[in-house]
Amino acid sequence: MKRLATMLGGLLAAVVLSAGQAFAEKRVALVIGNGNYANASRLANPANDAKAMADLFKNSGFEVVESRTDLGNLEFKRVAREFTAIARDADIAVMYFAGHGIEVNGTNYLLPVDAKLATDFDVEDEALSLDRLVRALEPAKRLRLIILDACRDNPFVRTMQRGVASRQVTSGLAKVEPATSDTLIAFAAKAGSTAEDGRGTNSPFTAALVNNIAVPGRDIRIALGHVRDEVVRTTGNKQEPFVYGSLGGATVALVPDRKVVVSAPSAQPAPGPDPRRDYEFAERVGTKEAWDSFLSVHKSGFYAELARSQREKVARAESPVIPQVPRVPPAPSVKSTAAAPVVVPPATVPQSAEAVRPAGEASPPPAEPKPVVAVLPAPDPAKREIEIRRTPGEVRAITRNLQTELRRVGCDPGAVDGTWSEKSREALGLFNQHAGTTLDTGAASVGALDAVKLQRGRICPLVCGAGQQDIGGRCIAIPAKPKLKKEAVRPEPSPRERARELARERAQRARDRARTAAPQDNVSRRPAAAARSACPAGSSPFSQGGRWCCETTPDGRGAPRVFCP
Repeated sequence: MKRLATMLGGLLAAVVLSAGQAFAEKRVALVIGNGNYANASRLANPANDAKAMADLFKNSGFEVVESRTDLGNLEFKRVAREFTAIARDADIAVMYFAGHGIEVNGTNYLLPVDAKLATDFDVEDEALSLDRLVRALEPAKRLRLIILDACRDNPFVRTMQRGVASRQVTSGLAKVEPATSDTLIAFAAKAGSTAEDGRGTNSPFTAALVNNIAVPGRDIRIALGHVRDEVVRTTGNKQEPFVYGSLGGATVALVPDRKVVVSAPSAQPAPGPDPRRDYEFAERVGTKEAWDSFLSVHKSGFYAELARSQREKVARAESPVIPQVPRVPPAPSVKSTAAAPVVVPPATVPQSAEAVRPAGEASPPPAEPKPVVAVLPAPDPAKREIEIRRTPGEVRAITRNLQTELRRVGCDPGAVDGTWSEKSREALGLFNQHAGTTLDTGAASVGALDAVKLQRGRICPLVCGAGQQDIGGRCIAIPAKPKLKKEAVRPEPSPRERARELARERAQRARDRARTAAPQDNVSRRPAAAARSACPAGSSPFSQGGRWCCETTPDGRGAPRVFCP
């Protein structure tokens, strides 16, 4: 009882604190209004719509409200990239866009004011995809909300050239299924239809947003339902907003209820406890008393079913072994399917044997019966854990959300497709190794999803491939070393060139010997002028062996010739 009282006190404190955390949440918003299009018809209301939504978020207490109008292609993408850093430590992140939107082959794009879109292939370069905006809001912890007043009739659809005849291009936006959990995407009109820009200061969709989504304490899903009703009523059933995505069971409001007073809980009741948070506290304690305390507060719902299953596990683990009973009366029937041990009575002597016994003979005393404890029957399949009763769609959604969270903390699960593959099991095992947990890697579960969601930042180390290095938490390719230029190899001389070189060397040696040798005869004492006159023009005279000789090269090429006149 003492442990039960301690746990109840902790749960009560958690409930009181959860009421105050709504005021401590960080809320950020990005507001964009594109109306002054250079190559399409100008929209009158996006600038007014953006101003109205930015003022709404500022008056509602959002910490950061980034408002931009008439953004070009590069500036549009830069603002989305910078907002990712702002949303990294936020609890609630909202992105609002008013302007032209287009759907090409199943992908939604938001158009900057300088878009030309001459062909359908230009849309990937000149527009911003909705998937990129979803990734920009992905770091937010509790709610990611994208509001698109961008389903207006688009003039580019009539002028754009199709590169492939089968490629579909429409004015409205296509249906989306967010891959990340706790994400909502609100369209001004249902997928495939267009929305009105409005005749007043604001579009019908934006006017309804201003009137409904900032009511304190109102769940965002209820607020968007009121927006839908107001737009349908205002447009005479011509336009119906639509919301894609899903949230958990807790109330998520853009503006917290100001009536909650944390300092005086007795005077002003706090909002209902969060079943998910209370379930986590009870799971950490892990006793029957903890689960009984949880079920006393949360008597029904998804987490209540999980709690009952966990309590049955603990009860079976703590149940004592039933001792054998020496003597019990025989069981009246064997048709009972009770889970309690069934004591089988000892076998008795058949009646026919008693009938043939002599009348005077005393019957022997009955043998001491040996009680036999029957084996417990198999557990009822109807009492299996709640995960077994999940539909394939729910299992796939839990698996996809767990894969998304594993990728967020740096544990690569492979493809985020809702299939629990071998790569996903390895990623969860790596998470267990670095986070100090013992989660079951055999299949995706709600417990594993909640455990991964509690982690903030990277858990698994960054592993870079060959030729890459870790720089600032990213794998960057290692620059290749510059190749040194090889020195030019001088080709081998031809036989003719080698002969010419040898002739030059012989001639040079002959000249050197002639200069050092003394004159020996009269011929060698002839004046140099007379020797030069004896040699033809273009030749060089030299002395060799006491004689004057001439060296000449015919036509300036080939091997030199030596003759002595």
